[in-house]
Amino acid sequence: MPPTQVAPRIYPETYIDTPLELKKLADPIDEIAKSLEPKPLPPSTANINQARQQQHHQQQPNGVTTAHRKQTTAEQHVAAAAAATDDDRCPQTLVIAPTIYVFIFSNPRSGNQQGLPLVQMNIQHYRMRDQPQVQVQLYDFLDPSDRMGGLRYLNLLMCKKNTPIKAFHVWSAGGDGTLMGVLEGMIEVGIDVNDPRVSFSVIPFGTGNDLSQVLGWGRFVPGTDVAGHHLEGLNKLVLDRLTGHKTLLDIWEVTLETGEGGSVRQAGKETKLKSLTRKMASRVGAGFEEHRRGSRVLNAWEYTKQSAGVLVHGVPRVTDSVEALEADGYRLDFRQQNLRVTHEPVELIIQNIPGMWGRHIDLWGVTQMSRSILKDQRGPADISQWTPQAVYDGKLEVFGIGSLRSYLFKQFPWGRKRLQRVGQFPSPMSVCFREHSQVHLMIDGEFYEVTNPTKMTYRRMMQITMVGSEPDTSRLVRDMLERRAEQPGPTGEGERPGVDFEVGKTEYAAETSGEKKERRMSAELRKSRSSSMHTPPSNSEA
Repeated sequence: MPPTQVAPRIYPETYIDTPLELKKLADPIDEIAKSLEPKPLPPSTANINQARQQQHHQQQPNGVTTAHRKQTTAEQHVAAAAAATDDDRCPQTLVIAPTIYVFIFSNPRSGNQQGLPLVQMNIQHYRMRDQPQVQVQLYDFLDPSDRMGGLRYLNLLMCKKNTPIKAFHVWSAGGDGTLMGVLEGMIEVGIDVNDPRVSFSVIPFGTGNDLSQVLGWGRFVPGTDVAGHHLEGLNKLVLDRLTGHKTLLDIWEVTLETGEGGSVRQAGKETKLKSLTRKMASRVGAGFEEHRRGSRVLNAWEYTKQSAGVLVHGVPRVTDSVEALEADGYRLDFRQQNLRVTHEPVELIIQNIPGMWGRHIDLWGVTQMSRSILKDQRGPADISQWTPQAVYDGKLEVFGIGSLRSYLFKQFPWGRKRLQRVGQFPSPMSVCFREHSQVHLMIDGEFYEVTNPTKMTYRRMMQITMVGSEPDTSRLVRDMLERRAEQPGPTGEGERPGVDFEVGKTEYAAETSGEKKERRMSAELRKSRSSSMHTPPSNSEA
């Protein structure tokens, strides 16, 4: 007597993949009943062929053919399924189709080369037993063939119609610049990075990892074997991000143009370009790429030496090269006579995320609030128009470092009291250079030597969804939940700068009589508010 046909295993509220169809089972009992109604079965199934042979050549003792057993009720099949052994049900066991795909592009040369084991494993993809709906795909970011293969497979899955896939997570395992490389690759193959099913995140295998820190994932992943025994380490990294919180991040495109006879050369390379276009992300220098040491500490030392070299051997003062800043219909003169500081900046920083130098240093936010160093305080330079810094507000914070001494002091908390703020600039914004100047630029960690630049333009290209940690550890998630960009005042402390909160002195700048008056008004207002809060109520009020 042939074995009784049994019902397959059903996992409620999950998608399943069977030889017959792909569908979502909302009510397992009803769906089992429907699936077991008499109907022709696919001839490709070996068990079905065997059943058909038995239908023609076997008779039960009572003379009933096996064809009549197809009329068995669904309840009988469910009971049989409960009593069946694993061997009985194996031929008809349903396989859960993945509803969440995780694509990890690992850079094996970043930082301490922690991404190397992920690309050396003889594993392209895998599923966790306790999370069968999640499929993890692993790719080598530095291998063009492997990287493009992963991107094309991602594009294929996203273009598939009537698919049960609910989410695509795309993560970079390396430095901050690896994410921009993955993003550019997705755009190149035609993937819609703003598809609501797509979200991005990072695994901090790089040196500075500024983006990872403001997302709350930390500066680095401890240990050398990040995959861990039986992939336990990698699984934890995956599960932490799958249960993270979503936020938004602006992606900017930087275009650098040069004049007649001008050129752009990346540090450590001989090729000279007439112009440069790249995405804005936190990266180390191109010359630094050629001298990676396989150690985060040694990489940081190389980065520090190149940064110091730019400051010492580059342009002595920014005003020698930068002529003006343009945005929102305003052209703000940046020449020496139009600055209200005695020390002209040696470095001009244009920033999106509230972190730099690999240590989550938020200079714009932690230093005492101050007016623009420009005498022309209109538009982007008007402090009354500034809003709290947020990575999704379509604005860039621009400030200067007054001297090499100030640059060194700001590496420590006690040296971050004041800052040479320039302004808060919307997209698009441009830096206009003086004619025939020669400058050293560092665009998100990449170093460039530029001859006769004319203009450098920043445009907000897009906004992507990022996944961060808990709000108490992720600055970007917390800013989104608190709607930080919509709060009044440059720090969210008040509505009238200089009155509702104190406006500090700009670094190396003398206060005007008007600023001294506002400082006095601010102090008196805070004092009166403080005293009113501690004054006991009168008898009549009681």
